[in-house]
Amino acid sequence: MELFGEPISIYSRRQALDDGVLVDVSEMASVAARRNSGSEVRFQLYRVPRGGRGVKPRLVTLQMHCGPGDEGEPVITISMLGED
Repeated sequence: MELFGEPISIYSRRQALDDGVLVDVSEMASVAARRNSGSEVRFQLYRVPRGGRGVKPRLVTLQMHCGPGDEGEPVITISMLGED
């Protein structure tokens, strides 16, 4: 039995990728991962807004975390600073 009981719902990494909530950027992330050691890496890139009035690229700092996926497989997750 789970410490806090049965989960109310489960949203897997695979579901988030399928729904478009997460985007697979394996090709870009693998380059940054090879250049650094450790489970968390920060890097910068230019981000172009997808919608709205903004079209100008902006420099953003992202964090990359290497860890286990839904089935314990190694995965890389990239997020904005401060996001989980």
